[in-house]
Amino acid sequence: MSDFRPLSSGQPRALLNTRQVAARLGRTLNWFYRNKKRLENEHEFPHPVGGCGGRWDPAAIDAWLDRQMPARLREPVDPSVPSGFATWEDWMLGQARKPHEGEAA
Repeated sequence: MSDFRPLSSGQPRALLNTRQVAARLGRTLNWFYRNKKRLENEHEFPHPVGGCGGRWDPAAIDAWLDRQMPARLREPVDPSVPSGFATWEDWMLGQARKPHEGEAA
């Protein structure tokens, strides 16, 4: 299955260079160079877009990152939950940790 989706607007897609891919992964450029083949072979990391000089589609990188997340973190967020919280339980725990009125912070 391909993660590539052409743009319907006809505008050129902004591709990522090696340094940008490493940064998107939260890794150093050296780490990425050392681990690129392993990621491709063992973890189905996207290959560069053919004919584009070693550049990656950011949507493919983001989709790969999403697939690496544990299932519980990939669940859709309930839109009724206050911003910044994944679940109502997270919100309630946050409220419980706040100092109550009249208490010192």
